[in-house]
Amino acid sequence: MLKSVGRGMIGLALLGAAPFSTIAAARAADLTVVIDNLRNNKGVVTVSVYDSARTWLVDGKSLVDQYPKAHVGRVETTFHNLKPGPYAVVVMHDENMNDKMDYSLLGLPQKGYAFSQNVRPFLSAPSFARAAFTLLPQGGVIEIRMVYP
Repeated sequence: MLKSVGRGMIGLALLGAAPFSTIAAARAADLTVVIDNLRNNKGVVTVSVYDSARTWLVDGKSLVDQYPKAHVGRVETTFHNLKPGPYAVVVMHDENMNDKMDYSLLGLPQKGYAFSQNVRPFLSAPSFARAAFTLLPQGGVIEIRMVYP
């Protein structure tokens, strides 16, 4: 008798959890990032997603990263299961695959880069607020155009 009660309790627990797992799944959204204006097939494109101003552009603090192979023209990548809300994206064309931005002696970027909202930096990287967009529950697509020095 204890075994059947135990199974019944497990069954009830699973039934009770089902609505919550459905709600959690419904809150997950996909974000597709389309990067345009890649100048060559060299290396990879680093695409980093941030979800707060506190972590924005801090090394190792991005929410998630992807590294699609570079292709002349256009590359796209999709991030799955993100919570709806504010995000900002930074992209770097890592042609020499050294996993970092290279700078000139004057401190200017030497690789292709881009930010969500196609914000162009002036003397420093844009703020999270300037590059931010809202990912809706149904997901979304953003297009970013690469800038080269």
